[in-house]
Amino acid sequence: MLTKEQKEYLTTIGLTTVESFKVFMGCLLSVFVPQYCEDTNTTCTMNQNFSDLSNFNAFVLSWNFLALVSFIVLYKAQIQRETYFIKHLEENPSKPENSLQSNLQEYPKISTRVQDHNRELYKYSTWCIMIYLINVVLSCVLVFYYFYDGFRSVTSMITSVLLVANRLYTSYDVSLTCISSDKLAAVSSTLVDPVIYNDIDSKYQGQQHVEAKVEAHVEKHQLEPQVDPQVENQSSSPTQEVEIELQPTMSTQVADIAIDTSKQ
Repeated sequence: MLTKEQKEYLTTIGLTTVESFKVFMGCLLSVFVPQYCEDTNTTCTMNQNFSDLSNFNAFVLSWNFLALVSFIVLYKAQIQRETYFIKHLEENPSKPENSLQSNLQEYPKISTRVQDHNRELYKYSTWCIMIYLINVVLSCVLVFYYFYDGFRSVTSMITSVLLVANRLYTSYDVSLTCISSDKLAAVSSTLVDPVIYNDIDSKYQGQQHVEAKVEAHVEKHQLEPQVDPQVENQSSSPTQEVEIELQPTMSTQVADIAIDTSKQ
């Protein structure tokens, strides 16, 4: 049986994979949107969309791939964020949805990482939106002004843009909500039903106290004076020699006193 975390991992990877195909086609608009080629008086083939390109066509195609790269960076940040939340946080129905900050007071490292992931998602979402808007404008000029293929070009362009725009809006809205909230927030941006993580994962509960005890134990042993066995042996040797030397001296004195007494 799969655990809850394993199911969330698989769901995140599955949804991201499905969306990646939509984004791939939605970014390369100058390739997948139907275009009319005057040379053949038909819709351009895939080969024609990559060969004998004008300067502007080549520029638009390059920008298409730039938009695709920006989405790859965004998806990388998004997956890292989701996997971190799934591993370290959990959705606790018995606690308020906005109680994450108070529940992470004893876990400052995890709290800091949650904030970092929220900022990264917001940053990459913003950049990706800007790049994609330029990509749509350039692709529309190329398709509708130079290679317009009738209603097919319009429907394909609108469908592709809407699919990508929905993904961008979700990432941007979730990240903006998390960083603009008065309290620390961790909301899923990939699952169909967004999960609001509001508590530390059960396997990390109490770990902070254990780490504190370990650090205190280590610090205690570091403060204790360490005696070198060789030095200790060397320091004890002269004492033994003195005792050995004192023994005959005392016996000699006793013997002398006994002799003087007998003479008297």
